[in-house]
Amino acid sequence: MKTTEKTKTQTEEVLDTSSIEFDQMVQKLKKQYGAIYQIEIADQRFIFKPLSRKEYKEVMALKTDEDDDSILMKRENLVAKYSIVYPSAKEAETLLERYAGIAEVICDECMKVSGFLNDQERTITKL
Repeated sequence: MKTTEKTKTQTEEVLDTSSIEFDQMVQKLKKQYGAIYQIEIADQRFIFKPLSRKEYKEVMALKTDEDDDSILMKRENLVAKYSIVYPSAKEAETLLERYAGIAEVICDECMKVSGFLNDQERTITKL
């Protein structure tokens, strides 16, 4: 494993995709979740799973008194949280806060692999 500097006070372990540890992690995630997918956004690797029907219903049940854009952003964020299986939930939350577009991209791609949208311009890789 190699370590890269994330901030002056915080580091994260980054798995090399050609490493045995990465292959073992992928196999464990496949066994746990079935189909999983990898995408790189803002120089960060994410592995995500399709939404289950139950998770989708919970996302769609999310209501707010705010405007339509606000509910959309909250739903995208919830889809991202439900679907990201790597990095850890804590690290994913940090990245979702740091990069505004991650939740939207993950949500779009997750909806595609969950059977809701047709494949479009982004490239995702089934692992």
